[in-house]
Amino acid sequence: MNKKALRILSVVFVSIFSFLLLGICSANAAEKILVFGRKSAYQIDPAIAGTDEAFYTLFAVYDQLVTRDNNLKVKPLLATSWEVSKDYKTYTFHLRKGVKF
Repeated sequence: MNKKALRILSVVFVSIFSFLLLGICSANAAEKILVFGRKSAYQIDPAIAGTDEAFYTLFAVYDQLVTRDNNLKVKPLLATSWEVSKDYKTYTFHLRKGVKF
């Protein structure tokens, strides 16, 4: 084997070994990371909420006007019925009796 081929083979071997070594080091570092808490300052305003945690809280705190069943059909929840204008710009919801804001 000539010197040029030996140099190329050495560089390839060192490169592969280095990548393997970096992969082992990063895998060990990832195992040492512990996430024990969640972000506590999330927004629970329904108009601007944007995280899954905020939505889980919103669904537990606020009633929705409508919901969806397992077949994704719209069902009444807080609203008992509703009408939609012909131009689809106005929705009129009729709420359950005794609902207070």
